[in-house]
Amino acid sequence: MNDGREILRPGITRFATHFVAFESLCRAKANIMQMWTSRAYVNTDISRQPLARRVQQIDFWNRAERIIDLLEPVVLVLKLVDGDSKPTMGFVYDAMDRAKLDIEQRSRGKYGTYYKKLWKIIDNRWDNQMHQDIHAAGRF
Repeated sequence: MNDGREILRPGITRFATHFVAFESLCRAKANIMQMWTSRAYVNTDISRQPLARRVQQIDFWNRAERIIDLLEPVVLVLKLVDGDSKPTMGFVYDAMDRAKLDIEQRSRGKYGTYYKKLWKIIDNRWDNQMHQDIHAAGRF
């Protein structure tokens, strides 16, 4: 049903498990949508229940695709930091700055100023975990 591919489950990867799961679901979107409209499902009692009808009306796909689109730059930075070769702090700082600008560009036009909310979350995590004097000195 899914071209021999498995939908990835969170917990298998070392980082960004929710992002990987969303990305996997979106790749399988056509097959999942086909499942909802198949005769095997439509002709069941489950499909006629109010909860099943509400689930079908959720705007899940647009939200999942927006999450993937906006968070991909941060995931790329996480991959860089989590990789086998450890980059210098200056490189990590620059990569995060570029990721934030990429998020802003992706947000403009499609999602308005949504990037500002993401920047606030990123900055909060960054300030609490990465922005130490020793790290800032390593940037220069």
